Amino acid sequence: MLRLTLTFTATLLVSILNYAQTYTDTIVTVNAGVILCKVTYVNEFNIFYDYNPKRKIIKKANISREEVTRFTVSDTAVYVMEKETPPVYVEPEKYSYKEANGVIYGIEYDSPPVYGNGLPNLNNFIIEHTKVASFDRREFYGQIVSVLFVVQIDSLGYIQEVGTAQEASTGSIYYNSRHMELELSRVLKATHKWRPASIDNKPVASTVFVPIKFQIDLNSIVLFPSRNTFSLKNRE
Repeated sequence: MLRLTLTFTATLLVSILNYAQTYTDTIVTVNAGVILCKVTYVNEFNIFYDYNPKRKIIKKANISREEVTRFTVSDTAVYVMEKETPPVYVEPEKYSYKEANGVIYGIEYDSPPVYGNGLPNLNNFIIEHTKVASFDRREFYGQIVSVLFVVQIDSLGYIQEVGTAQEASTGSIYYNSRHMELELSRVLKATHKWRPASIDNKPVASTVFVPIKFQIDLNSIVLFPSRNTFSLKNRE
């Protein structure tokens, strides 16, 4: 009888100790419910756990990760499966573009193409040679408009091609009339000769972007600083 009593007592103590040591993990569900359990396995879809609500029979269950707001575990070994594939370090993407002298250019160039002595010369040329038609005044008058051109320049510095990269816009309104775009494109082509871009101190052909921000004033245009007007991807 004494042996039976001792056996029962030992079993009860072990059960109590096991419960105290085992069922101390918590899972908090989206409906604010709390599950006191022993988390046994975790993956990206489910959390598996053991629980013993009446301290008699250990039961096994699992719950979707979507139904869990947070959970805590006393034994981090359950994370082994999640750690089998370590996170991959992704180096931050470097800037692809820089901007200088009114030109947005790729970082592969050591120096960008330059018209004359730089941006003041380019602006003066644009103002002097742009012709404003009457319907342009009706369309654009009083508005500050931005347009982005893509310009191809050969290794000798001669303009090869000018196109529109982003159409004329105030930022919220795109205009149906593209006459001013065509006129400004014509003027950029008329610049004709630039100092070419370079790589390793050697002149190279280049494709760059030229942003123009302007306002029509009677028979001429007024230019505004265009830096950071356009959000090219990874632009510095």
